[in-house]
Amino acid sequence: MPPSELEIALGATLPATTTPPELPLAHLTAARYLKGILDAKYLLPRLCKVFGKRLLYFSYGGVFYRTSAEQSENATELPVAMVFTPEVMEACCRLFPFDSGAMAGKLYGDKWYTAMEPFDKRFSICDGNLSKAARLLVHHLYQTNSRYVEGRPARGNASWPPALSLLHTFLDEDLSGTGIVPLGIDHRQRSIELLSEGPVSIAEKLIWIGLPHHRLVRTMKAIRALTRTLPQVYTYDWRRNFNPGEIAAELEREARDQVLERYLE
Repeated sequence: MPPSELEIALGATLPATTTPPELPLAHLTAARYLKGILDAKYLLPRLCKVFGKRLLYFSYGGVFYRTSAEQSENATELPVAMVFTPEVMEACCRLFPFDSGAMAGKLYGDKWYTAMEPFDKRFSICDGNLSKAARLLVHHLYQTNSRYVEGRPARGNASWPPALSLLHTFLDEDLSGTGIVPLGIDHRQRSIELLSEGPVSIAEKLIWIGLPHHRLVRTMKAIRALTRTLPQVYTYDWRRNFNPGEIAAELEREARDQVLERYLE
């Protein structure tokens, strides 16, 4: 596959003398999948409707993805967040600088869908050194990891190639109050996304897990059978009627406070 516009743009910019440290990857799922993950000992790719193949999705640097904003009383819909070591990027095959599903679904609006079209060919980075690509994107667009996880793009650069300038404008534009941001929560500015076509080991790469308290004992028993190095754990309780998106936001905060802060700078 020939290099995308974004790959060419990154290659055309002045090389960074230093780039921010690489960040861990996060995966958000629902409690109904947890037993299958533990039984398999791996996160396994599932069929993706956007690309028509089995894929695993990770967000770079935090639990930024949201599964649902709908109220529920079904405990199987409770979110489970997992944070993996940065080495998981070696298993990934593709990077997007935004949520590809939200872009494909035109959740950022027709304007940006049209401006980026075809986004999967113009703004993806395939294979190669995806860790370097992620760090360069953070360096050019945010300067620091802290600004990236806070969703605060740095100033643009007049000398940038068009693809990088367009991406910066997209990330910097205020879409609040427009009603077109996904699930009412705008994570454009901190949703570098990595995709894997293969499984990822729970035993070798998991460093933090956030899950409902009633799943703790069975989950840790299963993980303990796989490895001596247990991940850090956060558990939560919930009301009978809950909002998965709100709980995912809680998991995002806890993951940053408990494990991600040490990677920021």
